[in-house]
Amino acid sequence: MRFGRRVALGCSGTTVVLAAVFLAVGQASAQTTDWALSPGGVYTSSGGSGSVLVGSNIPTVSVSGDGTPDKNGATLSIVDGVLDFTSGSYDGNGSDWSWGPGGTLSLSGCIAGVTATTCTGSNNVTLISDDFQSVQIESIAGALDVVFGDITGTINAQVAAYFGVSANFEAASFMSAIVASGTPGKSLTGTNGLGVIAADPGGPGGPSTGVPEEWTLVDSIAFFGLVFLVFAILLRFKVLRLAAAQ
Repeated sequence: MRFGRRVALGCSGTTVVLAAVFLAVGQASAQTTDWALSPGGVYTSSGGSGSVLVGSNIPTVSVSGDGTPDKNGATLSIVDGVLDFTSGSYDGNGSDWSWGPGGTLSLSGCIAGVTATTCTGSNNVTLISDDFQSVQIESIAGALDVVFGDITGTINAQVAAYFGVSANFEAASFMSAIVASGTPGKSLTGTNGLGVIAADPGGPGGPSTGVPEEWTLVDSIAFFGLVFLVFAILLRFKVLRLAAAQ
């Protein structure tokens, strides 16, 4: 399932969209590790046959336990946290944004006291590694809706042990505010706003059993409050400007 809020903007004569994105692969969020993303990084695609969607250098600042058997509610700071992903090849019809199987995602960094005694800048490790089988970005009335499909993977064994969860997960959700410009089927350029990746490994015995995720009104209000905070900051510093009414 997915939820989104969209705000169309104008910037230097181009069409720019602030897209609030929620994507999930039907699992409960009973024992998740929540990885917080901060503004920055780049999303790019050259568009057309053979192209891929790439996300690079997306800052990741912390991980928290949400309903975890151990250290529930604890937050660990991530030093040098960076998220990168590459989709499979473009499989659209030339007038849309759609990428097929073969996508990979990796989040690296260092967590003092967990993955290393101290973080030195040279002892970063892989914190999340996963695969996804599809990405689609749909332009509807000047807005974007972004969906990743079939996400599975692993989290760092030391982080998993800290929170008392399995290192393997078969479900993840990804919430993010993205500012992007481009034409469907052609090139795309964007940057990340605030966001969260939530990995649900289930209990210590393995992945959870596929209970549908509950996304409440309070969750929506809280997340989209963050989205519009980013929007307000971008307007305040004149990174974006509101398009004239038609």
